[in-house]
Amino acid sequence: MRNLPNILSISRLIATLIVFILVLVNQPWAFLVATVLFFLASVTDYLDGYLARRFKLFPHWGSFWI
Repeated sequence: MRNLPNILSISRLIATLIVFILVLVNQPWAFLVATVLFFLASVTDYLDGYLARRFKLFPHWGSFWI
Protein backbone atom coordinates (compact mmCIF):
# COMPACT_ATOMS: atom_id res chain seq x y z
CA MET A 1 0.00 0.00 0.00
CA ARG A 2 2.94 2.32 0.60
CA ASN A 3 3.95 2.20 -3.07
CA LEU A 4 0.49 2.91 -4.43
CA PRO A 5 0.90 6.73 -4.57
CA ASN A 6 4.15 6.26 -6.49
CA ILE A 7 2.54 3.81 -8.88
CA LEU A 8 -0.30 6.27 -9.49
CA SER A 9 2.20 9.05 -10.22
CA ILE A 10 4.09 6.92 -12.70
CA SER A 11 0.84 5.85 -14.34
CA ARG A 12 0.02 9.53 -14.93
CA LEU A 13 3.36 10.03 -16.67
CA ILE A 14 2.59 7.10 -18.96
CA ALA A 15 -0.96 8.37 -19.53
CA THR A 16 0.45 11.73 -20.63
CA LEU A 17 2.45 10.06 -23.38
CA ILE A 18 -0.55 8.03 -24.51
CA VAL A 19 -2.80 11.12 -24.58
CA PHE A 20 -0.18 12.96 -26.65
CA ILE A 21 -0.03 10.12 -29.17
CA LEU A 22 -3.83 9.91 -29.35
CA VAL A 23 -4.08 13.64 -30.08
CA LEU A 24 -1.57 13.21 -32.91
CA VAL A 25 -3.80 10.51 -34.44
CA ASN A 26 -6.31 13.33 -35.10
CA GLN A 27 -9.42 11.14 -35.27
CA PRO A 28 -12.69 11.66 -33.37
CA TRP A 29 -12.40 8.28 -31.60
CA ALA A 30 -8.84 9.11 -30.54
CA PHE A 31 -9.96 12.42 -29.02
CA LEU A 32 -12.66 10.61 -27.07
CA VAL A 33 -10.22 8.02 -25.74
CA ALA A 34 -7.72 10.77 -24.89
CA THR A 35 -10.41 12.69 -22.99
CA VAL A 36 -11.41 9.63 -20.97
CA LEU A 37 -7.78 8.81 -20.23
CA PHE A 38 -7.13 12.42 -19.16
CA PHE A 39 -10.13 12.27 -16.81
CA LEU A 40 -8.90 9.02 -15.27
CA ALA A 41 -5.43 10.52 -14.83
CA SER A 42 -7.01 13.49 -13.07
CA VAL A 43 -8.80 11.16 -10.67
CA THR A 44 -5.53 9.36 -9.90
CA ASP A 45 -3.95 12.73 -9.11
CA TYR A 46 -6.52 13.31 -6.40
CA LEU A 47 -6.25 9.73 -5.15
CA ASP A 48 -2.44 9.93 -5.09
CA GLY A 49 -2.48 13.02 -2.89
CA TYR A 50 -5.15 11.60 -0.61
CA LEU A 51 -3.29 8.33 -0.04
CA ALA A 52 0.05 10.07 0.46
CA ARG A 53 -1.45 12.36 3.13
CA ARG A 54 -3.37 9.56 4.80
CA PHE A 55 -0.34 7.29 5.14
CA LYS A 56 2.03 10.24 5.73
CA LEU A 57 4.20 9.32 2.76
CA PHE A 58 6.63 11.82 1.33
CA PRO A 59 8.62 10.44 -1.60
CA HIS A 60 12.02 12.04 -1.98
CA TRP A 61 11.84 12.03 -5.75
CA GLY A 62 8.47 13.79 -5.53
CA SER A 63 10.13 16.84 -4.01
CA PHE A 64 12.25 17.07 -7.16
CA TRP A 65 9.14 17.67 -9.29
CA ILE A 66 7.82 20.48 -7.09
